[in-house]
Amino acid sequence: MTRCEGCVLENYCEGSKDNVDGEVAIVEQWAKEHPEKKRKTYAEDFFSKYPDAPHSTKNGMETDRPAACRMVIYGGGPLCITTKCDCAACWNEEMEASE
Repeated sequence: MTRCEGCVLENYCEGSKDNVDGEVAIVEQWAKEHPEKKRKTYAEDFFSKYPDAPHSTKNGMETDRPAACRMVIYGGGPLCITTKCDCAACWNEEMEASE
């Protein structure tokens, strides 16, 4: 098995480089058929598990993040109250694939 076997550009790499437009079309079609998988944010994961959990509020309005510190729930760093972090940015980080 060669390194390029099964690649949509196998013929391009092994042969002539004259049909760049055709190869671009092949790559664009492949990208449509293989969309990037979006990873969940910590907030999305939390609310999928605890849909009735309270949301935090800001200026009297409910936000899209939980009313808890992400580090307390998921661990992985210092608590927000000790670092003055941006809670929205923290909760909206994408989770690693293994989590």
